[in-house]
Amino acid sequence: MSRTSSLISLVVNGVGTMLCLSAAITFSVFGNYPAVFWCMLACTLAACNTFVRGVHFANKLELWYSLKAIASIRDFGMCVFIIVTGFFLYVLFEIFYFHESIHAPINQSKIIVAVWCFISAKYAFTLFWVGKEYLGFLSETRLILQDDD
Repeated sequence: MSRTSSLISLVVNGVGTMLCLSAAITFSVFGNYPAVFWCMLACTLAACNTFVRGVHFANKLELWYSLKAIASIRDFGMCVFIIVTGFFLYVLFEIFYFHESIHAPINQSKIIVAVWCFISAKYAFTLFWVGKEYLGFLSETRLILQDDD
């Protein structure tokens, strides 16, 4: 990944973290607490993505993380993605089974919950992908360092 694309993805994830946090605050004011939960989960996953990308951008990935740690981040992202996707499908089932109106009040809207559940799944998959990408990067770096010895 080039330095420019790395910076762009770092900025996009940082903005996503702030947007998720502001949405959580907004939905807590309106009283949609399931949406607040999914916003906070998305915010946490986006912050993890931002941190790992920031460490890579600062060229400190080799110092801060081992191959095992990056593999754990990748596995955590995949597990969260699978679990959140299951919840997303359940919320979609509830919306269609109970004929949820798109005009429901914000504090009762399951559609908002489904949207933020999907966003959480997106950030979980992004965490998996970042772990996969950086695991390959660290593996190549370790091989190069071992060849020099």
